[in-house]
Amino acid sequence: MKIVLINKSKKFFVFSFIFVMLLSLSFANGEVAKASSQKSYKIIAYYPSWGYYGRDWQVWEMDVSKVSHINYAFAYICWEGRHGNPDPTGTNPQTWSCQNENGMIDAPNGTIVMGDPWIWAQKSNPGDVWDEPIRGNFKQLLKLKKSHPHLKTFISVGGWAWSNRFSDVAAQPAARENFAASAVEFLRKYGFDFVDLDWEYPVSGGLPGNSTRPEDKRNYTLLLQEVRKKLDVAEAKDGKEYLLTIASGASQDYVSNTELDKIAQTVDWINIMTYDFNGGWQSISAHNAPLFYDPEYKEAWIPSSAPVNVRVTGKTATSVSLAWDAPSSGANIAEYLVSFENRSISVKETSAEIGGLKPGTYYSFTVSAKDADGKLHAGPTVEVEENSDQACSYDEWKETSAYTGGERVRFNGKVYEAKWWTKGDRPDQSGWWAVWRLIGGCE
Repeated sequence: MKIVLINKSKKFFVFSFIFVMLLSLSFANGEVAKASSQKSYKIIAYYPSWGYYGRDWQVWEMDVSKVSHINYAFAYICWEGRHGNPDPTGTNPQTWSCQNENGMIDAPNGTIVMGDPWIWAQKSNPGDVWDEPIRGNFKQLLKLKKSHPHLKTFISVGGWAWSNRFSDVAAQPAARENFAASAVEFLRKYGFDFVDLDWEYPVSGGLPGNSTRPEDKRNYTLLLQEVRKKLDVAEAKDGKEYLLTIASGASQDYVSNTELDKIAQTVDWINIMTYDFNGGWQSISAHNAPLFYDPEYKEAWIPSSAPVNVRVTGKTATSVSLAWDAPSSGANIAEYLVSFENRSISVKETSAEIGGLKPGTYYSFTVSAKDADGKLHAGPTVEVEENSDQACSYDEWKETSAYTGGERVRFNGKVYEAKWWTKGDRPDQSGWWAVWRLIGGCE
């Protein structure tokens, strides 16, 4: 996982990238610098609580000298006395009664509850006494923290399989308050330092059976603000710091479906999930996570006075229509300049049509914003090939053919360009971040 740490006014501002792996992989032997929570960066790892069953991976087996924070995954949301996700496409399609370490509980809708009470707080491990109120993994985490004072722990809520009730919680003020209050209680009762929300995903993109609604975009912000408010009160009362983070998607859809600017002012940092770009659902092998940093991602995560999301909205053999989004910083923009070759045009709106172009010619268009002080903020560049007056000369895409980066094909009346090696991936179904890039229509 790559992590972007984003500003919270009362904390800090830092922009860094760290690889985060599951603990079953990340604590292999090797020379790794000893972690310190006083550093300006964080080394964070997830402990998958289900690892006890399939991997026999115990909390005390972690070499926590190599990390600064552990995200314990995943707590659930109680709704109508049950938790879990019955979606048949999920990893564990069933529900359970809401429980704590003592058994079933009567919890209001939105309450954060244990995913597996036995493993988490009831199971006796070596050295435990049977009548201790808290045993299991939670006691082992507390022992790790005692022997490694630098270590901090998060309780992560949700995840891919158990995000089905986030939308319902976020949509109701009473449920948001229940969620926030239970977050504070969970931290205090079980000795966690921070809370992490892993909603996969607001508005769309998660399991088909998840509850979602268009209002998730705004409601997610409200939910986080309610949690932050309750944590602030707890900080003043308890005399300690309680952090709030989220795990976010890395796609443009996630950016569009959330209010990242407001979220960044509420949380302490954002963990960006830059993995699962390829996987077992495909018929080819490819990198699970990107090998190199894409500078365009910075546009979504760091407030800027430059225009963002520059895109082609139409074109002919001699013209192209462009559109873009206003700067995320909210700066007062006097005009936009669209530059290409040795020319530029000025517009007041977030769109422009450029004519007088040559058919079959490549053009690079850069959109910049000029603020009220006359300072120019250059935005991204988009490359466009003007349509030819003649019929498309590119070969039709074939499922059995292999294509390398830069090769172009014709598919359903449109031209696509491969970003890297591919075989069998349909151009029109590859998605925003995937292998094929739409070039335009065929004349």
